[in-house]
Amino acid sequence: MNLILDEKKYAEEVINGGLGNHTAKEALYILAKYYRFCGQSNKKITESLNNFMVKNYKNYNPVEWSMTIDYDVKNTKTKKLNQIEYIPVTKNELKTIKEIKGDDLQTLAFTLLCIAKFNNLVYPENHDWVYQNKGEIFKVAHLKQTEVNQDLMFNDLKTIGLIKLSKKINNTNLGLLYIDDDSEVVLKITDTRALGYEYLKYKGEKITCCQDCGVLMRVKTDLKRCTECNKVYRREYFRLRKQLEKIENS
Repeated sequence: MNLILDEKKYAEEVINGGLGNHTAKEALYILAKYYRFCGQSNKKITESLNNFMVKNYKNYNPVEWSMTIDYDVKNTKTKKLNQIEYIPVTKNELKTIKEIKGDDLQTLAFTLLCIAKFNNLVYPENHDWVYQNKGEIFKVAHLKQTEVNQDLMFNDLKTIGLIKLSKKINNTNLGLLYIDDDSEVVLKITDTRALGYEYLKYKGEKITCCQDCGVLMRVKTDLKRCTECNKVYRREYFRLRKQLEKIENS
């Protein structure tokens, strides 16, 4: 799950800088929305997406990706490009979260709050619901819990009256009951990649940023990059090292 606030900025970054840590599937969907925003026809959007993949995706096979691209072109006909400045978090919302017993449960409540308010900004008819997968919710909250414990934590929030469950059978959506948009905005979330760390940072814990992508992460000795950026850095480091060894041995 990647809740992208400014999809225009995102699209322009991948167009100019390549995929980086972004998945091709995610990028194609955002780019389809972006090219439509720029006034391109369906045919031209398909061409632009193919050109992007040829340039940025190693061993790109147009046949293998044709269904994905066709789906993105069709599915973005009525989709607007997200251009959200920030997710507002209010004084009363933070007060409610602070009163919850347990640090992990507070972090989960904060994460759910940000996701629900993001959904409200993208879909005004959402009315405070979270429909994202629970595994993805816990991932962005940076909470490592078993599936059983995840369900127990949701149940704890329900028991204290902070969330409600969908009445539809097999529907795992959650409705939040502690959103208070009338209260003073005291926190503005501009990056949704690590919402759990956003809350820990607000509470005063030591949180730093990856020097490459800027995502929040816990402060660790000599660790300057997040896990994904460190993988990219190490691959490039060993590639260059191997090249240097070849030159020296030639």
